Amino acid sequence: MSLSISSSCDVRKLPTADPNLVPFHINHTGPAPVSTYFIVDAAKGNVGAPDNGGATTSTSTAGESSLAGPLKTTNIAAACESSSAPKRVVSAFRGRTVHGLRVDVPEGYLGVVLHADGQPTSHHSRDTKPQKGRPRRGKKTTPIDDADESIMFEDAQKDADIRPSRLLNPVSQFSSFLVWGADIPVDEGRDEYVRALTEWTTLAAEIHRMD
Repeated sequence: MSLSISSSCDVRKLPTADPNLVPFHINHTGPAPVSTYFIVDAAKGNVGAPDNGGATTSTSTAGESSLAGPLKTTNIAAACESSSAPKRVVSAFRGRTVHGLRVDVPEGYLGVVLHADGQPTSHHSRDTKPQKGRPRRGKKTTPIDDADESIMFEDAQKDADIRPSRLLNPVSQFSSFLVWGADIPVDEGRDEYVRALTEWTTLAAEIHRMD
């Protein structure tokens, strides 16, 4: 199947979204009251973050009030705004603890949420019927010589033209997203999604750099 992205709209004018990359699959497509059942807390003491060596904590002034424990909220973005350090949150899904890490899209890039409309379509249609029963092998075989290679190449090109294709339409944009990991905090140095985002964009910048 081939995929193509529609370029008929300005992605910078799309509404803003807050995507979540979760380590499980939900057999549902459509709206859901996520904030009602997926309660997100700010992680205690920035759980899972790298050690800061000699970092110290400051005491609050007399006019400030402190809260014991994490601040519970149903707004994921609000839970991540409480600290300027790597933004980590924690929640639970069906009894298992899940840890989230806020990841910013690299500078110069913009994240886009794509939506596929309808079923895959083909450029051409074939009026063929599925064969019933077990496939049968012919009694005689014909050797293929060099003269038939051009015919096989043309058939391969025709097959490529009739492959189903799907059009993806941009529906929203984002500048950051949450990566979730099951049971343990997300490790930025080992998570394949975080590494793919940072390493590939860095490599692309080096490849296209003009000296």
